[in-house]
Amino acid sequence: MMNWPSDVALEFAAPQRGARGPLGSNLDAALQSMVQLSGGNPGSILGMLHMASRAQYRVDNQIKFHVLYLDYRMGRR
Repeated sequence: MMNWPSDVALEFAAPQRGARGPLGSNLDAALQSMVQLSGGNPGSILGMLHMASRAQYRVDNQIKFHVLYLDYRMGRR
């Protein structure tokens, strides 16, 4: 799948987060990181959002995005 420009990828990701329920108080910053590190790849963004819903990636209502991203890149989806 073709990667999208950052603004398009953020537009795509914004409504997806609501479908997954409350994920963390830093979700906006995590979304920015997901878009940046994925290069705008929509499949990667969805995969990371799915992972963000797991308790193991949240502490004190914050998404621990760097751990999530490392696990995503290592294939621990």
